[in-house]
Amino acid sequence: MGGVVVFLGATATVDKCEEGGGGQMCSKLIEVGYLRFPQSEADIDRMCPLVLKFADCLKDYEDECGAEKERENVEKLIDLTNDICREDSQLRISLVANIACIENQINRSNCNRKTRDDLEELKDYIEEIETEQNMFSDMWLDYQCLFVAMEIACYASDISQNCGKEAEDVSMEILIRGEHLDDYCPETSRESALEVMKMLDLELEEETDLKNIFSTH
Repeated sequence: MGGVVVFLGATATVDKCEEGGGGQMCSKLIEVGYLRFPQSEADIDRMCPLVLKFADCLKDYEDECGAEKERENVEKLIDLTNDICREDSQLRISLVANIACIENQINRSNCNRKTRDDLEELKDYIEEIETEQNMFSDMWLDYQCLFVAMEIACYASDISQNCGKEAEDVSMEILIRGEHLDDYCPETSRESALEVMKMLDLELEEETDLKNIFSTH
C-alpha cells in the first residue's frame, strides 16, 4: 500500500509540473479577475488572503517543479504581499494614504501601450537582425530590460505628477519589487541596455527617469 501511495504521489507531481506552469495551475484556486489594484484599505484586507493563497500555491509548485531563480521570485512576491498586508508596515501605511489617487492613475494610464510603441522600432530592428543572421539575438535581453524599466518609469512619472512624492515612492517600491526589476535588469546588463536606449527616440526627461531607476534600484 505504501508503494501505491508513493507511486500516485509521484504521478501527481509529474502531471502537475506539466500543466503549463504554477501560474496557470494556481489561478484555478481563485478568481484572478477578482484581483485588481485596490481602491481602499477594505479592498486590501479582502484581497490579501487571496493573494497569499495564490502565492503559497506558487511556492509549493516551485518547490517541486521550479528552478532556484523561480523559487526566489515567489519568495519575493510573498515578502511584498506580507508587507502590504501587515497593518503596521510603513509600505501599507503609505499605500493606504495615497491609494485612491494611485488607483485612479493606474486605471487611466496607457503606460503599457506607450512602452510598446516607444520600443516598436527596436523590436523591428532586432527581428531584422535575426532574419539576416538566422539566429537568436541577445538584444532581446536589452529589450526586455528596457520594457520593464520604461513601464515602471512611466507609471512613476504619472503618479508623481498627479499624486505627489509619497505616492510615487510607494508605487515605485511596489512596482520594482513586483516586477522583479533585478531579474530583468541585473546590474551586469544595465550598461548594455543604456547603450541600446540611445537608439530610441525618447524625451530627455524619459531618459533621465530611466537612468535614475537603474542607478538607484
